[in-house]
Amino acid sequence: MVELPAYKAEFVDFLLETGALAVGPDRTLKSGRISPTFVNMGQFNSGAQLQRLGREYAQAIDEAGIWCEAVYGIPEKGVGLAPAVAMGFADRGRGDVTYFFTRKVPKGYGEATGTREDALKQVVGGLPEKQDGRPDVVLIDDVITDGATKYEAVEKLKELYGDDGLNLNGLAIAVDRQEVSADDSSAAATFTEKTKVPVVAIVTMSDIYQHLRAKGFDPAALDRVRAYLQIYGTDTALETVGWPQPDGRIIDADRSIIIACDVDDELKPPGAGPDWALEWFERLVGETGDVDGIGGYKVGQDLVLRYGGFRVMETARKHTNRKIIYDHQKGGTDIPEKARGFAQALRDVGFDAGILFPQAGPESERAGIYWLRREGLGVLVGGRMTHQGFSVSEGGWITDEGGDRVYRIAARAGVTNIVVPGNKEELILRAREIYQAAGIRPILWSPGFVKQGGVITKAAKAAGEYFHAIVGTAIVKSPNPRKAAIEMANALRCAA
Repeated sequence: MVELPAYKAEFVDFLLETGALAVGPDRTLKSGRISPTFVNMGQFNSGAQLQRLGREYAQAIDEAGIWCEAVYGIPEKGVGLAPAVAMGFADRGRGDVTYFFTRKVPKGYGEATGTREDALKQVVGGLPEKQDGRPDVVLIDDVITDGATKYEAVEKLKELYGDDGLNLNGLAIAVDRQEVSADDSSAAATFTEKTKVPVVAIVTMSDIYQHLRAKGFDPAALDRVRAYLQIYGTDTALETVGWPQPDGRIIDADRSIIIACDVDDELKPPGAGPDWALEWFERLVGETGDVDGIGGYKVGQDLVLRYGGFRVMETARKHTNRKIIYDHQKGGTDIPEKARGFAQALRDVGFDAGILFPQAGPESERAGIYWLRREGLGVLVGGRMTHQGFSVSEGGWITDEGGDRVYRIAARAGVTNIVVPGNKEELILRAREIYQAAGIRPILWSPGFVKQGGVITKAAKAAGEYFHAIVGTAIVKSPNPRKAAIEMANALRCAA
C-alpha cells in the first residue's frame, strides 16, 4: 500500500487518541447500518483539540483549492465545528473567514426584531450581509455516510437565501466513510453530482484502514473493517482494502443433489405422535446420507418451527456430515438490522450456510451477506423464484431489473453461490451473464424440478460446470426416498 501523507497519518492518530474514532466494537450508524468503525467528533471537547481540528479542516480545504469567505456548520455536529474551522483559517494567516449557523427555533428578540431586511437574522446567526456579491461558503460537518443531513442543509440555505444567494463552494468533512448508498452509488460522489458541491475530507475510511494496518493495529478488528467495506464500500475504498474474493464452494463436489427436507401433513402417518415430522426427517437422512451424489440437505422453517434448530441439527448429525443449509423461506426479507440475529442464530445451531432472498431491498441484502459471512457461514443469494406471478413480466410485482440487481449486488460482494429457478432456463443463463460481467464464475443452486416442470439435465446444461439441483417432492414424497435420490443423482451425472 502507498504510505499516507504525514498530516493524514497524524490526524488518524489524533482521532484515536481523543476517542473520536472507535475501531472494533459494533455501533449502529445514523443510516441504520451496524459498523465496526464509528466517528464521533463530539469527543473533541477541549480548546486545544478544537484548535487543532480547525487547522486540519482549513488545511484540507486549502489543499483542495476551494475558496471560502464563510463556513456554515451543518446541524448538529457542524455547528460546533464551524467556529473552530474559522479559527483554523486564522491560524493559517486568513483572519477574514467568518462562520454562521441556522437556528432550529427562530430568534424573536434583539437584532431579529427590526425591518424586513432583518428577517434572516431570526434563523441565521453569524453570517454578515455582503454588499458586493454572493458570499463564498463551505459547508462543515463531521462525516458523510448516506449524505441525508447534507442535502437538508443545502435545501435550508436555498430556502433562506434563494438559489443565487450564496456560492456553495464545497462540503468539508473530517472523515469520508466511503460507503455506497442504497442505490449502489457513492454517497460523496452522488452529493456532488446532485448539488454541484464538491466534497473534501481530511481522511477517508480507507486512509484509516491503511494507516492502522501499517501501525500493526489489532488484526481481528481490521479484518472486520475490511469485511464491512467489502460489502458497503465504494470502488475507491475497495481499491485500497481489496475487492472481496469469491466465496468459493459450500459443497465440495462440482455438482450434486441437495435434498429439500420440506414437510407437511401429507407425510404424516395415521396415529402419529408430536415428533412424527422429526422422526420422518431422521429416516430420510438415514436412508439417503450415504448416497453418492447427495451434496447436502436444505432444512426449512417447517421443521425448525416444530422442533427447534438444535433438535433438527442433532438429528441430522446422527446420520450425516454433509452440509446442512437453512432456508427460512425466505430469509433476508426483514429490516437490515435483523440480519445480525438471523446469522447468529444459524451459527449457534450449527448450520453450514443460509439462503437469502432479499426482497426487502438492497440494504437487507448487504446486511444479510455481511452478517452471514461475519459468523463464518456460507452465503446463498436468490433473486428469482420458480412460480409464475413472481416478477413483473410474469404478472407479479417484483421487477425483472430488481431481480437482476439482487445478483449484481451479490456478485459485487463476491457471493459465488446463487439460487436460480431450475424450471426457467432463461433465468439461469441470465444469472450467468450477470456474473460473467463481474468476472466471477457462479455456482448455481436450482429448485423447481419434476413437480414444477424443471428438468435436471436441461438446467444443468444451462448452468455449466458448477450446479446443485435442489430436489424436494420427487425424493421426500417418494415411496422409496433412497431409490429416488439415487435416480436423481444418476440423472445429474448423465448431464455432465
